[in-house]
Amino acid sequence: MKTLTLPALAALAALAGACGGGGPEATGSTTRPSSTVPGTTSPTTLPTPTTPAPTTTAPPTTTTTAPATTTSTAATTTAPTAPAKTTTTPAKTTTTPAKTTTTPAKTTTTRAKTAPKKAWVPPDPQPTPSQAAYTLVGAWSEDNRALARGDASPAAVVALFSNPYPSGGPQFRGCSTPPGNTPSACVWRSGNDLLSMSVSEFVNGWGVTSANMER
Repeated sequence: MKTLTLPALAALAALAGACGGGGPEATGSTTRPSSTVPGTTSPTTLPTPTTPAPTTTAPPTTTTTAPATTTSTAATTTAPTAPAKTTTTPAKTTTTPAKTTTTPAKTTTTRAKTAPKKAWVPPDPQPTPSQAAYTLVGAWSEDNRALARGDASPAAVVALFSNPYPSGGPQFRGCSTPPGNTPSACVWRSGNDLLSMSVSEFVNGWGVTSANMER
């Protein structure tokens, strides 16, 4: 083993200070030079490198103080209000019963004067019942109501002319001859249709008083 001399130890200490960030003063350990006499062998103590302690930086603390707010409430004093005096005078109501006078209505009934209905008399009577029937059927075939009213009543004319005149004309079947002043029945046929007339005797001749078509 080689023995380090003092100059060698000083060089090692300077090298350790450059690598570790400081010399014996920075590490806190003190190494005394050996007082070994040359030619004498003794153990050599090297300085122990020291790792610097980590540095912790605390973040700055910010403290915010809210301004104090002071609210003053004004005191309100309400004076009591005296209730108003209300005086109600009841209204006087006077009811006078109404006088009702009922006058009976006078009812006057006037009887209408009705002239006695005159019996129908043929303006142009015919000498026989069959002749009166033929005259009416002839007026019917010509659609001549004025001619028909000459020996037939208005009701008989309306009843007969409400039917269309048959094609070819009706066939005469005859008139009855009743005793006395009884009306005579005259009959006409057209196919299945049967025309019957009632012919009455008047002072100056015969006239048709009714006509009926049976289908």
